[in-house]
Amino acid sequence: MNLISTAKSYNNLNILRAFFSINVVLYHCYALSNSESLKFLNNILNPDLAVQGFFIISGFLIPQSYERAKSIKEFYKKRLLRLYPAYITIIILSAVLGVFFSNFEVKQYFLSIQLYKYVAANAFFLNFLQQSLPGVFVNNIFTAVNGSLWTLKIEVAFYLIVPIIVYMKKKYKANILYPILILVSLTYYLATKKIYSESGNEIYLFLSHQLPGQLFFFVIGAWFIECKDNVFAKKSLKVIGPLAVIVLFVPVFAILKIIFLPFFVFYFAFTLPVLKYPFYKDDISYGLYIYHFPIIQIFVQLGYFHQQPFEGLFWSLCITILLAICSWKFVEKPCLYSRA
Repeated sequence: MNLISTAKSYNNLNILRAFFSINVVLYHCYALSNSESLKFLNNILNPDLAVQGFFIISGFLIPQSYERAKSIKEFYKKRLLRLYPAYITIIILSAVLGVFFSNFEVKQYFLSIQLYKYVAANAFFLNFLQQSLPGVFVNNIFTAVNGSLWTLKIEVAFYLIVPIIVYMKKKYKANILYPILILVSLTYYLATKKIYSESGNEIYLFLSHQLPGQLFFFVIGAWFIECKDNVFAKKSLKVIGPLAVIVLFVPVFAILKIIFLPFFVFYFAFTLPVLKYPFYKDDISYGLYIYHFPIIQIFVQLGYFHQQPFEGLFWSLCITILLAICSWKFVEKPCLYSRA
């Protein structure tokens, strides 16, 4: 058997994605509540690395999905069925159930233009245009209903440019194209980060999280497709992988973490023995990621994190996991099978 297999039963991709999602969930429990008792989470968790890890995995999987598809139409249909059903579900649920957590009257809430602007903007992945619902979470630290959804527009952008990347790879060769794309992306990412650190202007932090800044991680994942069967690459992964695990969890320069993150992803996913756990063949990571933010916001509004921060964290995590499982079983998986 090859070191690398995309079959669910032969790798740890699902648990790795779940790990990244839970990393983000736990971090947001602190960030949204600002609970002093949970401040330690800020020191041990890194949501940026988790999101970048998602992009690396997408870079490895999505181009292969495109090349396996019979047509570009079939490819985009698959991507739509994987991404959109659960996504629009949380948008509609948030909009409808938000009335119970709003300080607006029911009629006032449902007649508010802000409600429909939220649904319309978010339905087209333009989350930055309207992140809040009328009167919802106004006393929380952040009024955003689901601040995690910003990454989905980046994922959609990757889907859109995959045909171009694959075409250019075949024309110019991966070992020429990918280093150029990585250099451009990393230069943009580091430059916008540096300008932000010097100026304090939030727009540069926002820009660093957009394309082409995040393209670096996607391309790294795509490049691994090309070298996964290389003997030197396999040996390097086995040697550098354990070191990457250490680097990611100790205080070092951010650039080092970025460099070692791909080694961590592919070492964990494809070199370690397959870790079997309940639902290990199911991908609940997407549900964990898109459902957790409003759940935490609700518990913050109800005062759980102020009174019993660890209880708030526990119930936020449990309910999110339950919703993610239900989403996979009743929304995501049926839609995926429906494409046949």
